[in-house]
Order: sequence, then structure tokens, then C-alpha cells
Amino acid sequence: MGDRAEILFSSALDKRGIPWRYANKEEQIQKHIDFHTDRGTVDVKSMKRINRVDYNPQQDFVWLEFQNVKGNTGWLCSKVDYIAFERPNDFVIVDRQRLLELAKSLCDLTSITRQGGIKALYRGYQRWGNKDIISMIKMSDVLTLPFKSLLK
Repeated sequence: MGDRAEILFSSALDKRGIPWRYANKEEQIQKHIDFHTDRGTVDVKSMKRINRVDYNPQQDFVWLEFQNVKGNTGWLCSKVDYIAFERPNDFVIVDRQRLLELAKSLCDLTSITRQGGIKALYRGYQRWGNKDIISMIKMSDVLTLPFKSLLK
């Protein structure tokens, strides 16, 4: 899903004449950067399912990664400039630092659950056998931040 979203994002940048280049593998893995643009670095997030057993991705909720599966810095706490969330017809692009501040105000990471899906809404979620800490918020929360919409 991520590769498809990145291809769609690059096409949307091209349509608007926004200069860009792909990040190299090290930048992608270590720094969570997918694209370098003349406006800053971007990490693209495809639409996700709420539960692993769900068939289709959805646009009403977004997963946030505070800490990755190895226990290292998650993309939300990285140094990337912008996060681009995929929706069916566009990408919602927000400042990562503002998103982090919003997430910290909404999510109770002291209340960790091992049950995913909707139980992770505004709570920390840690998957069995992993050191990750993720949470879920509503897309409507993201849209309270200043954002740009980039049509597909």
C-alpha cells in the first residue's frame, strides 16, 4: 500500500510542477523521509485498515507511530518536515511537529493496550513481541491543523 501511495504522491507533485526527488534507502529507514521537495521533506502515509482482519483501508482514522517495532524513534517523532496522509481523492499534508503536539494532547500513552483496532483510539498500543508504541486518532482531528490538500 505504501509504494502505491508514494507513486500517486509523486504524480500529484508532478501535476503541480513541484520539484522533488525520492529519498535514498538510508533516509527512508533512518529518517522516515520518502520525498525531498523544494518545500521540505515528506513522509507519505497510505490509507490503513483499522484492524488487520479488515479487508479495505479507510480514511476516517489514522495510525500514529511514536516508537517503531525495534523501540527506536517512530515517524511521528522524527525530523521529517511534513506528513502526507492519503485519502481517496487527495493527500492531506500537515506539519509533523504540529501533528506531534496534537497527538501528545489527545493520546494517553500511559494507558497501553495490547488490543488493536478501535481500542487504540487515543491510547498507546503495543503489539505482542514488538517494542512499538502506536496510537490512532481521527482524521477529523488532523484536519483541525493547518493543512494543504494535494489532489491525486
